[in-house]
Amino acid sequence: MTKAPFWLAAAFIVLCVLLTNPRQASARDQGVVATVNDSPITTLDIEQRLQLKKILGEKEASGDARKAALRTMIDEIIKIAEGKKYKVNPSEKEIDSQMARMAKGMKTDAAGLTALLGKNGIAPNSLRQLIAAQISFLRILAGKYQVKVTVDPAEVDKKYAEIKNEMEQKVSTIMNDPRMKPVQVYSLL
Repeated sequence: MTKAPFWLAAAFIVLCVLLTNPRQASARDQGVVATVNDSPITTLDIEQRLQLKKILGEKEASGDARKAALRTMIDEIIKIAEGKKYKVNPSEKEIDSQMARMAKGMKTDAAGLTALLGKNGIAPNSLRQLIAAQISFLRILAGKYQVKVTVDPAEVDKKYAEIKNEMEQKVSTIMNDPRMKPVQVYSLL
């Protein structure tokens, strides 16, 4: 008879501990803040992005950092979608290469960077998404604003001849200037 209240009290304590466990509570509170192109952005994603900005040494702008992180993540999802649309998304190898360059800049290697991310509670995919968005967007801009110049060699020769004639005329004008002629200052008997 005394075992039943004991087990009931023990079960109640375990239940209270489980409900107040920060990990359980944080997992339960991870709601979707925004959905962009069927990709959810959760509060966990925003927290990880804020931590990532600290690790990468980015200064927090004045105002609400959470809103800025959310805006940045929305932009990244759109950039990645546009990259897919134009077929300019980076490969996994390119993303790995960029991560290795970033790690080298932080005086570590790729494994050290991944460990640093994990230590700060950041999923490596958060950094990978950031890198993919940056590469995609740069490629889109390069493709859109790339200037294709074709110059005919005859045009180059013609312009060169014009410039050469102009220079010869200027030199001739300077050399024919009376001030450029020798002047006799004095004469000896």
